[in-house]
Amino acid sequence: MLFRWNASQNTDSYQVNLRNLNNNSIALTNSNTNEAEITLLRGVPYEWFVVSRANGTSETANSAVWRFFNAGPGIANYAPFPAVAIAPTRGATIPAAVLVTLQWSGTDIDEDISTYNLYFGTENPPDLLEEGLTDTAFEVGVASGQTYFWQVETVDSAGNRTQSELFNFQVE
Repeated sequence: MLFRWNASQNTDSYQVNLRNLNNNSIALTNSNTNEAEITLLRGVPYEWFVVSRANGTSETANSAVWRFFNAGPGIANYAPFPAVAIAPTRGATIPAAVLVTLQWSGTDIDEDISTYNLYFGTENPPDLLEEGLTDTAFEVGVASGQTYFWQVETVDSAGNRTQSELFNFQVE
């Protein structure tokens, strides 16, 4: 990291005093200009100040003391993509049945999908039927002549949630 400070009069050299506030280690860097390149650790708080020196005298002048935190790399976690209906497909009409298996697929860039919450019913929007599912299929009871609505909420390990579109199908 490049450290810069205001140049001072009657100064021939500078000494940058950098203290790691986690372990109190001090690094001293000398410079003939008002800047110095210093390597820093990530995720560490620091304190620094500059000492101005002039040739021919032992007198020095110290700058103010500054503190900063050198943040580590950001932690990124992406929300999963909305689930996609496999069966029955949106708007499908299926033969009369007592049970239907709802199937969907879920994907996530981070590959950290933890659970699915399934909403299902004859009302739009449907009520929560089952939560915490780890499979991508669930069997539901249906009746002839009814239109059913269903939706899947995908949850990843970071707690990110996405809702699928609203799917519907009709039973003959």
